[in-house]
Amino acid sequence: VLDSLTCLLTGYQKRTYDGEPAMRLEPYLEQGNYNPDLISSISSRRGEGGGAHERDGVTILDQVKLFGQLFEIVGSRKVGRQEASDLAHTFVRRIMEGYVTTACDHAESKGIRHIGLTGGVAYSLPLIRMAEELVNEREMKLVLHQRLPPGDGGISAGQVYVAGMKRGPE
Repeated sequence: VLDSLTCLLTGYQKRTYDGEPAMRLEPYLEQGNYNPDLISSISSRRGEGGGAHERDGVTILDQVKLFGQLFEIVGSRKVGRQEASDLAHTFVRRIMEGYVTTACDHAESKGIRHIGLTGGVAYSLPLIRMAEELVNEREMKLVLHQRLPPGDGGISAGQVYVAGMKRGPE
């Protein structure tokens, strides 16, 4: 999603390493302002607008709808740097709202008050700030990596842990 957004808003089309497009998007996210009138919500809460539905017990957040809105804006006129930054920030914020709402709703149904953020997005300060703000609004706590990296290194450590638990003590 972030790679596609970067291409659409910045014109950047060549990736030379994993995560590069998302990193190129970060200045846009930092400089952009949130404008809820630009892009509609994909909230997972029932009755709060479009873009989210359930399939086989899994909440699906329809990001295609958001891209459709972006295509309408970008295809209708030349978009300058500040407007591209506002669009990027708002687009990503809308996605983050959907994810955080889904995670918080699920956590609350289980009596959990903490939400974790991991993976490549946990390297991005703008995304961490957005997630933290949204989680705090729900009066929950965002949990981030402290000892292990959020990307592949942390995944590998988790895989080793699970394999060790399955094998048992020797």
